[in-house]
Amino acid sequence: MSITRAVLGRFVDLRDSQTLQGFQSLLGEAHQSKEHIRKALEVIGRIYESTPRPIAETSVGGYSFSMHPEVMAFAMQFVKGKVAVEIGGASGENAILLAFAGAEKVYMNDREPLEIDQFQKLQRSLPADVRDKLIAVEGSCFELLSKHAQLSNQVDLVLCRNVIHFFNPQEQADFFDLLKTILKPGGKAIFTVNSKYGEPNRSFKETLEENPSATSFQTTRCAIYDLERGQGFPTHTIYQQLLPCSEEVMSSHFTSLRLYERGPETSYKWKVFQENFQQIDASIQPEIKKAIQSSKNEMQSIRDCIVKCLINYYRIYSTENLQALCESHGLLVDSTFVIDGSGHVVDEANVSEQGLFAGAIITRP
Repeated sequence: MSITRAVLGRFVDLRDSQTLQGFQSLLGEAHQSKEHIRKALEVIGRIYESTPRPIAETSVGGYSFSMHPEVMAFAMQFVKGKVAVEIGGASGENAILLAFAGAEKVYMNDREPLEIDQFQKLQRSLPADVRDKLIAVEGSCFELLSKHAQLSNQVDLVLCRNVIHFFNPQEQADFFDLLKTILKPGGKAIFTVNSKYGEPNRSFKETLEENPSATSFQTTRCAIYDLERGQGFPTHTIYQQLLPCSEEVMSSHFTSLRLYERGPETSYKWKVFQENFQQIDASIQPEIKKAIQSSKNEMQSIRDCIVKCLINYYRIYSTENLQALCESHGLLVDSTFVIDGSGHVVDEANVSEQGLFAGAIITRP
């Protein structure tokens, strides 16, 4: 069984009886009532092809992304009668769908208390037979076994989306050790990571083409935010730089520096953060200042505006070096795939234009 675009399609289109029937077939035998179907579709509606949602935990990117429909269809078919763990599950909709699919137990882990609170609030609204399968585990994924020792060698499926590219080298090694400890022999893990296929910037593409085996990079971006319209996202990027870096400098956080700001707190007058400019590498300070000067007209047109410089060390993968990473830790790779911005699996022939995440399905030998 492998992930394909045809597995799920647009199953939330209730006008189409075939897509609804296809979704219903993914639910467990005990969860076929109208109440179960209605509630499961309500959960899907929260995350299906949704806009990335800002989360409180900025050290891991600061956003929760839409669901991966084809990935979830695969997981829901596989997990029936089995034990599952979701790592970094945010507010837990994916874990809830695994419970609806007929999983025996689903442990939903996230390190952010506010996300766990949202998950438990949603959990309380579920039918009792689904609700009772779900267990919240707050904190680092590396605390799973200390909190639930019974998981050792007992998990059939691990789902982990958009997490491991934030780990430093030791954490990444510890993560794969964790998989091998909690998975049963033959158990599977599905995870996704930031991909090289989603970088539209020409200079970024050139850097990636010149360094095909590299996965560790430093990126510096200068961006304008319209706080009245941007929903926490930059409305315009005015400077970008991507450089390969060594594993030793990788960290799980990024630096966000306010350079200019105006809004209610400044009585709509510009405030300049000169001290933050000094934290930027001196070699690129002139380029950033030039980019800001060239964007003054755009800045003046925004009433509630912030200009930020974002400096991050992060990993981005191709399917090839993601597979190599898994195999280097003694895991079998069943298949790799690429996800676009809406969460759907895309043809690898088109990934240079629309791939946002790379993913893998692995098996513990």
